[in-house]
Parts: sequence; C-alpha cells; structure tokens
Amino acid sequence: MIFFITSALPLLIELSLIAIIFASFGGAMMFTTLLGVSAGYILLYHRLVCWRRPYLIFVNDEEDKVSSKLFDTLQAGKIIKLEKASCFAMKPLCQSYKDYAHAATQVASTGAALSSIRVLYIGLSTAALLAWGVNDQASAAPQLTVGELVAVFSLAGMFLANCSALAEAYRALDQFRADKQRLGETLSLEDLIEQSQEPLLEPLSSVELIALTQVTDRTLAFKPDQSVAIIGCSGAGKSTFLDAMAGTYKSLRYGIAINGRGMRASDIEAYLDRVRYCPQHPVFLEGAFEHSVLFGAPMSKPLTRVIADLGILELAADKSIAEGAINISGGEAKRLSLLRLINRPGDFNLFDEPTSALDQETASRVWTTLFAHFHKRGLICATHDLTALSRFDRVIVLSDGAVIADGHWSELQNDGVVEQTVTQIRSS
Repeated sequence: MIFFITSALPLLIELSLIAIIFASFGGAMMFTTLLGVSAGYILLYHRLVCWRRPYLIFVNDEEDKVSSKLFDTLQAGKIIKLEKASCFAMKPLCQSYKDYAHAATQVASTGAALSSIRVLYIGLSTAALLAWGVNDQASAAPQLTVGELVAVFSLAGMFLANCSALAEAYRALDQFRADKQRLGETLSLEDLIEQSQEPLLEPLSSVELIALTQVTDRTLAFKPDQSVAIIGCSGAGKSTFLDAMAGTYKSLRYGIAINGRGMRASDIEAYLDRVRYCPQHPVFLEGAFEHSVLFGAPMSKPLTRVIADLGILELAADKSIAEGAINISGGEAKRLSLLRLINRPGDFNLFDEPTSALDQETASRVWTTLFAHFHKRGLICATHDLTALSRFDRVIVLSDGAVIADGHWSELQNDGVVEQTVTQIRSS
C-alpha cells in the first residue's frame, strides 16, 4: 500500500494528465504506443526482478557463511600463525570468499541486465517520440507549434523517467522483501507463525518433561518453589535436557506439559516467555551494556545491586562489548550473561553451567546471588560445581540421558552409583 501511494499513484495521476495533453494535440496514437511500451517495460522488469530474486537469496546465504568463517578464522588467528598452518587453515575461508564472489557476480550481472532494459526502454521510447515530432514538423500542416512540441517532449520525457523510477523502486522493494524474509527466518521460531498464539493467564505452577529419547528415560516434574541442580559427567546430556525443557528444540516440544496438561502449539510463545534460559556459552551484541547484554530491555531496580554484588559494576558502566566479546575475559562474560535472566526473570529460570570459567570465590558469590534472586522462582541449573549441591532442594544425576538419581543431596551423596559419577566429574 505504501509503495502504491508513494510511487504508483503519482505516476497514474501524471499519466492521466499526459493522456489529456496528447489527445488535445492529436497524438492519441502516439500516446497509446508510448503507454503500451511502458506497460511492457514494467511487466518485463517485473519478470526480471523475479528471475533475480534467487540470486539475491543466494548472495545473502554466502555472505552469512563468509562472516561466520571470517569470525572463526580471526578468533583462531594467533594459534594458526604459531602452528604455521596458514596454508591449510585459510582454505575454508578462501573457499567461502570464492563462493561469495561468484554469488555477488551473479547479482551484479542481473543488475546489469535490469540497467540494460532501462536504457533500451528510455532510448527507444525517446527515439519514437523524436520520429513522431520530426514527422509532424515535416508535414505540410504541422499539428503542433515548436513550443507545443517542446512541452510535449518534456512531459513525455518526465513520464519515461518516472516509469523507470517506478521500476527501480519496485526492484528495491523486492530486495527489501528478500532481506526481510531472510531476517524473519533467522529470528522466527518456526511454529509460532503456523498457529495463532494465546496468552497464559495464570503463572506456570508446574512443568513436566516426559520420557524422551536422548533426553531423559523418565518423566520429571518441576515446581517453581524448588531449586534443582542437574549434574553428570561431560556428555551426560545436561545441556540437551535444558534445551528440551527451554523449548528450543521444536521436535521435542510435544514432550513438555504445563500446569498439568500438554503444551499446545498456541502456548509456545507464552511458554518461551515464562521459561527463561541462559545457555552455557555467553552471547552478546556489539555495543554498550544495555544493548550488548540486555538487548535493549530496560534495567530492573534490583539489577544495579546485583551487578555490584557480582563485581562487574565498572564493566557494566563503562565497557563497550566488542564483536564476539573478545575484549572481556571468560569470567566477565559468564557473569554478564547471567544478568539477562536476573533483569527479566520467568516462572522458571534455567542456567547451564552458571559458574564455569569462575574461580571458587567468584562462583560462591554467583550462587549466593542466584539463590537470593530466584528463591521460589523455579531455579534449575546444570552444573559441575559439586560444592553448591547442598544448597539445592533437589539434585538430578544424569548419565547418557538416563536419570540415575533424583533427590536431596544429603540423601544421594553416599549412593554408590552417584559416588562413581561424582568421582568422574572431579577427575574431568
């Protein structure tokens, strides 16, 4: 609608005025020809834009691949140099650049085709107008004076230029729509757009995860008034368990039950808002704290005190996070990543290894903060930190997706199977 009002509607008004002028000067046939050529040009331009669209999508895909490869290569640049492996390690990046250059060349070629059609349209239409004007002036009784002919030529030239501008605006609109579609695919959670979403009027009083292959061998129920630790050796399935419970795996959402009933497709958006998740590897945008860490969300009142308690007040106040968070330490990144959930908690709050990359003293401060802030607010943590287990109401021990123990740590720690798992965790 906006495109029609801003681009097409003014052209239609201009077209009506030019039709009246040409008809009054006896150029109805010339106007009809000019209109037909213009309509054919716009139709052909539309076909070419549709033909060009797959190349735009292709170049967007290749651009993403180049960005990813370039980031990975720059991150590993020092090690690559020390290992004298440039010749081999740079091959994937070089291939990505080659593929991107090929895609960009194709897009440039299609753009050149559109430009060529534009030149032909304006050139041939102008030549036809000149031929009509010369033929009129060469006749024994010209229908137009020289002044009228100049005026008609000026109006016709403006019309040709505006038709060309309309086609170019349509090309830009199509490219914008392709970019918008790509962004939508990146940001969307597929089935959110398959069915309309409904709000959950009541808070989540329980979440159940039924027995799912490679996730858990038994149904587990969680209440918001419990704090739960999930432990196990590396590869035991802790992160997969949290991912499934957080709803990030579309194929596993059928295994989630909320408030005593199965989760419907219309509940997904509300569920993802109520069950908050902090993954193991911190993710930031580039920029200042509010943008980089909080993603633009307003700061809650308790957050400033939490930032101070975690020892990152100066970092949050003055530091601008670089791309990939390369200008802060792993421990700083881990503590900053926790703030997103603390700032906007849910009914259940999932943390994957919230104290990894932290020394014992800092880890203790983090645990104190989490237990204070998420008391009776569904705190669920996957962790290797055995010193914190006594603080949880419940500990679940996983091994290759199987639940081998579930209860309070005081009841589990002397169990032989659990002791074996603990020994493996300590040695890893």
